[in-house]
Amino acid sequence: ADGCDCGGCACTGSSGGGGGGGGSDDTTDNECPSTCADYDCDFLVEAIPEYTCAILESTYNCDCSGCSKCNDDESGGYSGCYEAHLPSTTCSGHESYGYTCVGDWCAYDGALGCIADCTTCATYYPDKCFDASSARCTECECPSTCYDYDCDDWVESNPEYTCAILESTYNCDCSGCSKCNDDESGGGDSSNDDSSSDTGGCSSDCYGMSCDDWEDDSDDPWTCAENESIDGCDCSGCDCDGVAHTNYYY
Repeated sequence: ADGCDCGGCACTGSSGGGGGGGGSDDTTDNECPSTCADYDCDFLVEAIPEYTCAILESTYNCDCSGCSKCNDDESGGYSGCYEAHLPSTTCSGHESYGYTCVGDWCAYDGALGCIADCTTCATYYPDKCFDASSARCTECECPSTCYDYDCDDWVESNPEYTCAILESTYNCDCSGCSKCNDDESGGGDSSNDDSSSDTGGCSSDCYGMSCDDWEDDSDDPWTCAENESIDGCDCSGCDCDGVAHTNYYY
């Protein structure tokens, strides 16, 4: 009916719903195809939570187009590192599954989730980081991704900062930073600090302090202009009579 050439095709389906014909065919263009060893991506993602559609497509060449589970969070929430020592396992073919191998060692970034047999053929280290140069899982280092400083520097110099704030507000990478293991609530508690209370309409919502408090901070003073332009604070209602200075980090 549609002028298609079906020569060489198995054509095992019924004739009632083909092409653009009758209404008995209730399939849509968005259905999830069974391209993963006779299963579809939705089935595998639901059956094995470690899998994501991104992993199935990049590692196993599946076609996940039209699969509803692919609309969920693709990150899987995974981290850490997987490592295998080949002389101590009978498993083989690690590189074909996405591992990086150097000598007798194979490893890969745990953020990808489990991409092979991760209980028999590899050891999972949740608190270690993948090192591609050695194909090992090593201790994570604190990278200098915050204006040429690392998160530990910021948290130590200014207790109002936490790793959560640095990552969400300034897009810093705080992975491997030791200070992030401390209390993430921040060091400032204005509830019992008269110097940080709201006075004259000057709000104390600038990382737990008012803009006037920041200007009066003898250890690390910030002017209202800096707090508004760099940190996005609202200094309206504050005296803002501090003298401009060159901040240590900028």
